[in-house]
Amino acid sequence: MRFFRQAFVVLSILIVGALLICGCSRGSGVKASEGLEFELNDDGTASVCGIGECTDEDLVIPSETPDGVAVTSISADAFKDNDTILSVTIPEGVTTIGPNAFKGSSINSIDFSDTVIEIGAGAFQDSDLLEIVLPANLKVVSARAFAGCMFVTSIVLPDGLEEIGASAFMGCKVNEITIPGSVVSIAADAFMANPLNIINGVDSLEWCEQNGFRLMSIHLYEVPDDGLGEYVDEAS
Repeated sequence: MRFFRQAFVVLSILIVGALLICGCSRGSGVKASEGLEFELNDDGTASVCGIGECTDEDLVIPSETPDGVAVTSISADAFKDNDTILSVTIPEGVTTIGPNAFKGSSINSIDFSDTVIEIGAGAFQDSDLLEIVLPANLKVVSARAFAGCMFVTSIVLPDGLEEIGASAFMGCKVNEITIPGSVVSIAADAFMANPLNIINGVDSLEWCEQNGFRLMSIHLYEVPDDGLGEYVDEAS
């Protein structure tokens, strides 16, 4: 009987420890970064507004502040020009990434949660990202959001995306892109200077500003009066 009591105690300690570890970031199993700076939003939630005392290379945005306030956004310029962070994990509950939030930073990967619905202008401009996989519920890619990300060779746009802003992916290094059928507009220079040679899935595109696809062989995507677009290839 004594042996079984000891075994039960040990098992209980192991279970509690496992629960504590898994609960570090609302069940994600990944420990949230500590030492970050926060500010309160008007609705009573909080935004991450700066690196503070955090020195993590793999930044995990917490879902709550140390005081238990829900984190729903990352403020404008929060990690701008940061040369320490290499990766970022965005937890469930964060809906907004502010303008220039990671502009000019050294991050090479980002894991978005599907709760992110807004990425501000220039949010990742001139960063060291290697690929872009956008969150499922994103509707708009803001102007210059990923402009100048010269190491990006793959972009995955979500079904449900509606608008791609001016210069959104300008200067990336993508050879092929699939535009979801939900996209209705692409602004000027959105994919300028990409070495694109294959563009899939644009049959339902309603509007594309001139030079939206200012690329190599594909010079322009035109939308005639009948609303059905066609590519104009300078080589043809």
